[in-house]
Amino acid sequence: MVRVAFLVIVAGVAYWGIQASSVTNVICTLIEITGLLVVIVVALPYFGKVNYLDFDPGDIGEATTGLPLMAILSGGVLAFYAFIGFEDLANVAEEVKDARRILPRAIIIALLVAAVFYGLVAIAAVSVVPHDQLTDQQAKGPLLLVVKIAAPNFPVGIFSIIALFAVTNTALVNFVMGSRLIYGMSRQRLVPEVLGRVHPKRATPHAAIILILVVTLVLTLSLKKATLAGTTSFILLVVFFVVNVSLVIIKRRKDPADEGVLQVPLVVPILGAVTTVVLALAVKPKALISFCILAPAGIVVYLLYRLLSPARGSE
Repeated sequence: MVRVAFLVIVAGVAYWGIQASSVTNVICTLIEITGLLVVIVVALPYFGKVNYLDFDPGDIGEATTGLPLMAILSGGVLAFYAFIGFEDLANVAEEVKDARRILPRAIIIALLVAAVFYGLVAIAAVSVVPHDQLTDQQAKGPLLLVVKIAAPNFPVGIFSIIALFAVTNTALVNFVMGSRLIYGMSRQRLVPEVLGRVHPKRATPHAAIILILVVTLVLTLSLKKATLAGTTSFILLVVFFVVNVSLVIIKRRKDPADEGVLQVPLVVPILGAVTTVVLALAVKPKALISFCILAPAGIVVYLLYRLLSPARGSE
């Protein structure tokens, strides 16, 4: 019941408007960063006091098959989930001033800042607590364990509040960006026209927001958190692979790019495509099974829509 109420509230914020969503997102992000800074600061005295190359792949579980490379890839897939959101920025391009110049910079800066924070948090965690204990305590909060050991007098109860804001932040971003994506697909007649309707007062794609709420409720109540996270990561890996391959094809055509468009060397999308394939090798079987159920279901729904709307589909 708590999860249902939480998702309804987040959907309500996304429905209220982009300004309310942006303000809420900024507040949640600042609180989340504060929590990460606390972990880093209390662990600073421990930095450099452990062997960061001391590694036993058996501590991570049977999925690693005893190989350090597979253990690293398994961790990479989980870390990939933490970077969800960067690709979503493109979905609000219509609501950004000078998007061609600002959006690429925003994505790169956000990616670098997040990488630095998560890197420091990872170093802080293994500096204070042995990595095998972090794995054992993962379900109970590994960062909470770090703070308890590094700063016993710190009021750790505050981390429950910080975690709530962090979850709210992620959920809100996906509601806002996902609804804009569905709105754009409706404008291109890839999904029913009703999903492209905009509320006359709030100026938000309310129908798309309601659809996302329904789908999210179904998935949240039917799948475990670990499976849902793994499935989401794998879906994003597939999307990123397709995007990188598409960019390779575009660059191979050697069509002149519009003035002011950010360009990258051909090797960048090639490495991106290869990296996504390598990471996909470490996805857990349950996540793959979920993907193999959800993806065909989505394709069937799309094909049914095309068949039932032949006139629109041909335009």
